[in-house]
Amino acid sequence: MEFLPLTQEEVLTTVLPALTLPYWQYHADQSADREMGIALWQRVCPSFRKLRVVLQYASQIARARQAERITSEILTETFRLTLIPHVPAPRPLGPAEEHGTYEAAYEQKPPRL
Repeated sequence: MEFLPLTQEEVLTTVLPALTLPYWQYHADQSADREMGIALWQRVCPSFRKLRVVLQYASQIARARQAERITSEILTETFRLTLIPHVPAPRPLGPAEEHGTYEAAYEQKPPRL
């Protein structure tokens, strides 16, 4: 059985509206919420654990500020405070890397003495 990662559209239209966390209100048909959802998912993709962590911290910030809901400003502050790395897009392999062999450190033979 193979589980494929969700597409961004599935996350925006199905997952984010269904989440129930304090101060989290998300409506996929509102452009501001959609932009916030895109920024959020691009930052944590494909990890639902990271998504939960970010939203939990954002919820705490919203409560401390006595905000009505989590906003894009609160999410931006949360990204800055949580130290969840933003993973850059994979870089293309160079010619040497495409055809080279790979050996993990434990697979390498010790030098002969």
